Amino acid sequence: MVFFNLGGGHYWFFDHAPWNGITLADFILPWFCWVMGVSIAISLRSQLRSSTKRKYVFGRIVRRSIALFIMGLVLNSVNNNNLSTFRPLGVLQRLALVYFIAATLETIFMKPQPYFTNTRLDIIRDIIESARQWIIVIILVVIHTSITFFLPIPGCPKGYLGPGGLYNGSSNINCTGGAAGYIDRLIFGENHMYPGTSKPVYQSLAFDPEGVLSTLTNALLVYMGVHAGRIILCYQYTNERIKRWIAWTIVLVRIL
Repeated sequence: MVFFNLGGGHYWFFDHAPWNGITLADFILPWFCWVMGVSIAISLRSQLRSSTKRKYVFGRIVRRSIALFIMGLVLNSVNNNNLSTFRPLGVLQRLALVYFIAATLETIFMKPQPYFTNTRLDIIRDIIESARQWIIVIILVVIHTSITFFLPIPGCPKGYLGPGGLYNGSSNINCTGGAAGYIDRLIFGENHMYPGTSKPVYQSLAFDPEGVLSTLTNALLVYMGVHAGRIILCYQYTNERIKRWIAWTIVLVRIL
């Protein structure tokens, strides 16, 4: 992430897409979120099995999240010590928030030992063990989707997802990022947001890729990693794990 954010050697395939499109740089944060989720599942199960009290585990989660968020603020201030244009959001802040959400859910609901029933339900014990967590994560995604497509934005059509500015004949000039951009500009103000890769191309408003609303869908990415880690914990044999990873991949690809 550091390499890409520092220019990626100026190779075009390391640059972020101006708006629509995808490059290698766009995979790094989702990959990192997923791997972080895997490590959360394995680490928390280990702590709970060693009889560590959940309140102490939660305390570590809070401290780690705060430290990561502060590191992000410090990093943002390296080349900008002007409070009038300081950006409070960023990659490390995003990781701190989604880590806190996923790790807190697991601290509350994870069992110290895998779920066994000695019945046919054992083939889906990873799902049974995480049902309550998945319900909460799905609610977060529903909230995100509802706000994205139904929030009224002054001067903009509902559900707009474009870059605004000069795009499409300047028909939605002040609608950059739709609901996500509108919420960030309302909370932080345009001067405190990432300028955006679309601004040089479309002369649009600022849009922060690590904004408030998209944190909810990033929590889903982390929890996908948590579930992959849970499969490792629930099933002893490699073929059992691989079958379930493939099954989840097929289901998610069809949904997307």
